[in-house]
Amino acid sequence: MTFAGLDRWRELYKHAHEGNWEATKRFLDLHPEAKNVKITPFGETALHVAIVAGNVKLVEKLVELMSPEDLEIVEQAGCSALSYAAMQGITKMAKCMIIKNKKLVNLPNGGGRIPVVVSCLGNHKEMTHYLYSVTPAELLYEDNGNHGSLLLQLSIASEMFGKRHTHASTMN
Repeated sequence: MTFAGLDRWRELYKHAHEGNWEATKRFLDLHPEAKNVKITPFGETALHVAIVAGNVKLVEKLVELMSPEDLEIVEQAGCSALSYAAMQGITKMAKCMIIKNKKLVNLPNGGGRIPVVVSCLGNHKEMTHYLYSVTPAELLYEDNGNHGSLLLQLSIASEMFGKRHTHASTMN
């Protein structure tokens, strides 16, 4: 993995941002190393860029080309592509990455938050439910930090798993 001069990767950025798979594929055929190069000033890969732009099909195609280890690349704030997908709330993106690398659900971002917590913070119900279903339960135990308690607090506050019940003494 390298961080190269940004001008060299401007075309790849444009194609990833626009979701143009054919042009992205042509570029990657000419520059195979580009699939895991950081192409923005923030250290994002083409996969990060495609996720932010919401280009599901391009994300799926890029993930096919990348190694499981490539999916663990983080940008300068410490966010993996899965963390970006959790922020966006697009479950289909997360699924294709996790199928290729199950360890991604364990990787915290630069702020120490695992993907299921990131998704819950964004109030993405479908994504949060999916990530919860594939996150190892032991990762949410107290011995492994505050992931579980934070997820519980956020889930209650956002009514992630249903409506809050109002206490009987407050109802008239």
